[in-house]
Amino acid sequence: MSTFWGNLAGVVTVVLMVCFIGIWVWAWLPHHRRAFDAMAHIPMDDSPCQGGSVADSASESMSDGERLHGDERR
Repeated sequence: MSTFWGNLAGVVTVVLMVCFIGIWVWAWLPHHRRAFDAMAHIPMDDSPCQGGSVADSASESMSDGERLHGDERR
């Protein structure tokens, strides 16, 4: 491998590492805690979601044949 490709691989590695660390620092900033805590409780929330339930949206995207024979495929 030539020196150019070795240097390019090193630069790309450093750039990707800096991006990763930047995203990690951004995610752990104190003012994001409230939003992340609210998102963490979404799976345990019993209130209906806006615009219908997940089952309603899933059945709308299925064809008639998939609705009739969906359990037979499993």
